[in-house]
Amino acid sequence: MNNQNKLSNRVKSSFLNIFSSLLGVILSIVIGFISRRFFILYLGEAILGVNTFFSSVVNILSLFEMGFSIAIVYSLYKPIALNNRYEIKSILAFYKKVYSLIGFLVLFFGFLISPFLPNIIKDDISLLLDGNPITFYTYYFIFLLNYVFSFFWIYKKSLILADQKDYLNNIIRYSFFTVLNILQIWFLVLFQNYFIFLLLNVLFRIIENLFVNYFSNFLYPWLAVKEIYPINKDIMINIKKNIKALIYHKLGGVASQTITSLFLSYFVGVIFLAKYSNYLLIVSSLTLFITRIFESITAIVGNYLVKESKEKSYSLYLIIFYANSWLSIYTSISLYFLINPFINIWLGSSFLINENIILIIVLTYFINTIRKSTLLFRDSMGLFWNDRFKPILEIILSIIFSYFGYKLFEIEGLFIGYILALILSSFWIEPFILFRVGFDKTFYIFIKILVKYILIYLFTFFITQLILRFFIFDNYLVEFIIIAIIILLISLSVLFLTSYKTNEFQFYMTIINSKTKRK
Repeated sequence: MNNQNKLSNRVKSSFLNIFSSLLGVILSIVIGFISRRFFILYLGEAILGVNTFFSSVVNILSLFEMGFSIAIVYSLYKPIALNNRYEIKSILAFYKKVYSLIGFLVLFFGFLISPFLPNIIKDDISLLLDGNPITFYTYYFIFLLNYVFSFFWIYKKSLILADQKDYLNNIIRYSFFTVLNILQIWFLVLFQNYFIFLLLNVLFRIIENLFVNYFSNFLYPWLAVKEIYPINKDIMINIKKNIKALIYHKLGGVASQTITSLFLSYFVGVIFLAKYSNYLLIVSSLTLFITRIFESITAIVGNYLVKESKEKSYSLYLIIFYANSWLSIYTSISLYFLINPFINIWLGSSFLINENIILIIVLTYFINTIRKSTLLFRDSMGLFWNDRFKPILEIILSIIFSYFGYKLFEIEGLFIGYILALILSSFWIEPFILFRVGFDKTFYIFIKILVKYILIYLFTFFITQLILRFFIFDNYLVEFIIIAIIILLISLSVLFLTSYKTNEFQFYMTIINSKTKRK
């Protein structure tokens, strides 16, 4: 009975974690768009471009984190399951020391690189910011402090996460996020001041971290006991091993987010970077939502893979890859045809960018999104060590192709360069390792499956484009709604016609039918 209660509590916690995460993401997306609208309205494109540039710099500095938080959470699972409080406290104490060190390293190197930052921006920063270059550094240092404080008083948050109570973290995070954005919008309207906007970020970061710290002590009163033992040597070995694997993937993740933005600020300037960041906000918001969906089934997949054979695991992969592919096809086509009408409604026609660039951004999104199921199975099988050098290849190719792409074809070439780097590195290495090591199958099988979905993608795209040529709109909102309906109808039609006989389609129809019969 006790085991059944534990299982019931675990299922309940998992549901609350998934629900709170998805709800939080939707809330943050909506608030993020509203906040961005006021930011541009009261501070302008130049400040937005500078803000995006600062984010890119901080992304690079985040490499000092090295995936340490993930390794710590993994190390907490076993002592939590055994209710070994001494071991939990020793891990958290170690975590606190390391995170404090990382915070000071970020601060030190953040200051160290600051004199060189204006050289990465094409524009004259004194002309961008009140005619005073000192203003640039003031803004940068406050922006940097906000990130530095993310490493202090926050180590106990990992215990809540590892204890399968991340819904509590989500409630705290999104509550503070909502209040912060409301206050920032209010102060933007009153003072139109970027300095105050940044100070509020720092203030809320400190308050939130302190709140999490005290809340953790309330949730786990035994944390207040000062008796702490040295961390177990075996745990330390495992943490170091996980960090060695994760640091490469952390490197790749940071590079993919940063290289394009830094090249844009260097070659084109922060005004275009500001316009690009609006499109990036839309794409990253959609990507985040889809990522949360896949994260929500990670535990289910992981549990299945442990119990079943490689052949059954492969069958499950085909089912999930099918849904993943159609989700990628539908959302990427929707992005291409709806993103400009949405920008028109949200910000106005002056914030639109070249359609060729939009096409490349959408293709990048499609490539990254269709990888989700492969990454899900790779991580569930623990194969991230096998492709640990892949991110380094991606970074090298990204820098080379993006640089020469811009020199040859200007802005479009820069974006094409990143796509080529992605295709020649992560896009084939990840499934290659999964199929060869995880499924004991040839890579050729994956190529056949992928080509099929790419052909369906191209067919759906061109059919949609052909049909939309017959429509002329004089209202942006009407345009957005009608195009969205047309894309949905076309996608569902092609989905049915191309796959209604497949096992994957029948699998999902069986689930839908069973749910319908229950009602």
